[in-house]
Amino acid sequence: MTKPRHPALFDLRPPLDPTPALKRALKAALGRSELSRDQVADRMNELAEAEGLGRRITKPILDGWTKPGSERLPGPVWLLFLCHVLNDFTPVKALAEVAGLQVIGPRDQALLAWARAEESKRRADRRARAALLSLENEKP
Repeated sequence: MTKPRHPALFDLRPPLDPTPALKRALKAALGRSELSRDQVADRMNELAEAEGLGRRITKPILDGWTKPGSERLPGPVWLLFLCHVLNDFTPVKALAEVAGLQVIGPRDQALLAWARAEESKRRADRRARAALLSLENEKP
């Protein structure tokens, strides 16, 4: 009779391979676009040319990036070009989420900056109150 196996530490962590999540996000982003994959490839190539890159992207390459069994994935530059062309950064978000991170847009960046400033202000107010209390408690 075998003893029940207790989960090991590494059994509890989420998978770190971003490939499935990235492929799903790429496929979804391309599916939401009004552009055909040929048009997406053309626009990505325009960006690549403007950036001085010699490589070119084709529809079969885009198809490989979304095919579940394929090992093909875009490099970071091509991923960003794709996201810019589609105006959809969910593939970058999918990568970040696998690492336990979040991607935030301009509004959330501004909100975060405000929250940090507010937190700093509150800490400064507490220090000021403590200093005032210390002054008030001094014996003349």
